[in-house]
This record gives sequence, C-alpha cells and structure tokens, in this order.
Amino acid sequence: MPTAAQKYPRQDKAVCDALQHPIRIRILEVLAERDISPIQFLRRGCLPPGYESLSEKNAVSHVSYHFKVLREADCIVVVDTIPRRGSVEKIHRSKMLALHTDEDFKKLSHKKRVAITRSTLQMLVARADGAILQGTFDKRPDRHLSWVPMDLDEQGWKELTDLQNESLERAQGIKAAAIARMHDRAIERVDAEETFAALAFESPPVPKW
Repeated sequence: MPTAAQKYPRQDKAVCDALQHPIRIRILEVLAERDISPIQFLRRGCLPPGYESLSEKNAVSHVSYHFKVLREADCIVVVDTIPRRGSVEKIHRSKMLALHTDEDFKKLSHKKRVAITRSTLQMLVARADGAILQGTFDKRPDRHLSWVPMDLDEQGWKELTDLQNESLERAQGIKAAAIARMHDRAIERVDAEETFAALAFESPPVPKW
C-alpha cells in the first residue's frame, strides 16, 4: 500500500504551500494585475505593512528571495530580463490563466488543467488572505463569503456550471459599467478595489454517517 507521501507528492500536498509569508501573498496579489520585477515591486510601494523599516538593500534581498520561492513553487515565471549595471532585472508574471474558453480547457491534458487550477487558486487565496491581513476583507458588512456542499446528478451539475458562467458574464458587465461611470465623473479609485470569485468543482466523496 502506498504511503501518504507516495500517494500525495510534496508539490501536490496543498495549493497554499507557497503562501506562508505575507510578502509572497502580496507578490501574487500584485502579479494578478501586472508583470513586475522585485525592484519595481519595492519601489512602487507594494510591500505589506510592517516592512517599512527595512533599508532598500535589505528589502531588495528580502523581496528577491520571496520571488525565488514562488518561482520554485511554479507559481510565477520570468518573462523578460533587463541588464542593469552588471546585474539583471527579472520581470515576473503569474502563471494563472484567468480567462479561457470551455472548449480550450477541454482540449488540455488533465495535468495542464491541474496546473492552471493550482495557479488560479493560489492567486485567489493570496488576494483573499492579503485582504484579511490588511483588514479590508470584513471592512464592508455586506461582504459575501459562502460555499455549499451539493449532491448533484449530471443535469444538476450542468445547471450549476451554467449559473456560474452567467454570474461571471454579469460580473464583467457590472465592472465595465462601473469603470464607465467613474470615467464620466472623473473619479479615480485608489483607496480600494473589489474582488469577485466563483467556484464549482467535484469533491472527493465524504463518508455517509
């Protein structure tokens, strides 16, 4: 009989293994929005609260180390390099594929689908964890957080995924309308940002009591 370690290799133990430090959480939050290098991350004020006292030299070394941890965990990848006075600035990108068609996803191997799922969940968990750490997650009393275990047949599963697709499409419309309103009113939101997420997946069976 295989041991737990053989059945569940280290890289597959948990989606959040790499998210054991607030700086790594913040890196993934930022990379969900744009490509960035460690020095850009630092100089644009992306460090989470509590690290302001670090000198720039120590901060660069600290941040670079956490970028390296995330690369080794296969969460992010170097997409460009820029020579800088005898050194190389590495531009990083998230490995999350945020948007893809159902048809494209079906054509991928199971291994590639798992990789996309891991990267996407890592980004989502980092975004939620970052909001909790900085006190914004529960700032709004009408914030929404829920999940429901369900026992479905194939028709029920199809109806559920259709509902998720409809919700995502509507959320994109809400986002576009809000951007248009703020543009018309010359409003720039710099103090806050909202996140919409939805999940629907097959879970391992739970023993019936």
